[in-house]
Parts: sequence; structure tokens; C-alpha cells
Amino acid sequence: MVNKLKELLSCENCALCAHRKNVVLGRGKLPADVLFIGEAPGKSEDVLGEAFIGQSGKLLDKLLKGFSLTYYITNTVLCIPLGADGNIREPQPSEIYRCYPNLKRIVHEVRPKKVCFIGKVAEKYLKPYFPNAVKITHPAYMLRTGGEYSIEFIKAQDVFKNLNVEEVYQ
Repeated sequence: MVNKLKELLSCENCALCAHRKNVVLGRGKLPADVLFIGEAPGKSEDVLGEAFIGQSGKLLDKLLKGFSLTYYITNTVLCIPLGADGNIREPQPSEIYRCYPNLKRIVHEVRPKKVCFIGKVAEKYLKPYFPNAVKITHPAYMLRTGGEYSIEFIKAQDVFKNLNVEEVYQ
């Protein structure tokens, strides 16, 4: 982890901090060619403090293995969003917007040439800030529909083949 991001580990910008075990900054190389932005940390990520480490993350790593891209993976919010019932829920727009300054800091450190949304939540709320970003289907959906043999996996490979990391992201 980059020392400049350590201050984010004590974030209390929204109510999500009350139930987290760890702030999940992300994982990958800094700086990186591509910044992936997913929805939110899950239970494993909350415990270990690292993004996309479950089955979805393993599938994403497998997907990226054939490409010579450096990447960093983070989420719209850095803390696990738990509902009143203790189950994971989709982050609320207010939580995403309150966490946006943290995401801006991460973007500053990653210095990506491209941004890629993982799933619909990141795209829905962050597209205005990253209008040139591309999107792939969330790996959790890919796992439910055939994993590396799903049509969504193949479509995601096509997205990565067409990423021109020579163009600097604006």
C-alpha cells in the first residue's frame, strides 16, 4: 500500500465505517494502466482488507492473465455496506458520493490510462466522473452463468483486447 493512501484507513465519511473490520483500499500495481472500480467490499474483503479476493476476484485475475496490463482494483465505497439484517446490500448513492473523495485520492495514486467499471453499480453512479470508462459484467454474474466459459467472460476479453492504454484517460 502506498503511504499516501494510509490516511484513508481511518475514514469516517459515512455510516458504513460503523460496521467495517477494515477499509478496503484495493489491490494491484501503483501506478497502473487500468483502474477497475467495482461495487463494494464483501465479507472476505472486509476481513482481509483487500479488494476482489473471493471467487469473483479469482475469475477477474484469470480474465486479465492473458493481457499485459498493469491494473489496480478498488470499489465505489471502501467499507462493506451492511443492511440492518447484517447482510451485504448495495451501497446507497449518498454513501458512494461521500466516499468519492477517497476514490479521487486512489485515482490520483493509480494514474490510470483507462478506467473500467465492474458491474452496473459503479457505472450507474460514477459514469459522470469517468465518461470515457468502459464496463464489464461483474465476475459474480459470470460465475453464475458459466464462469470462464460464459459469453460475458468472452465479451470482457474483447473489451480488454480493445483497450488502448496508449491513450491517457482524462
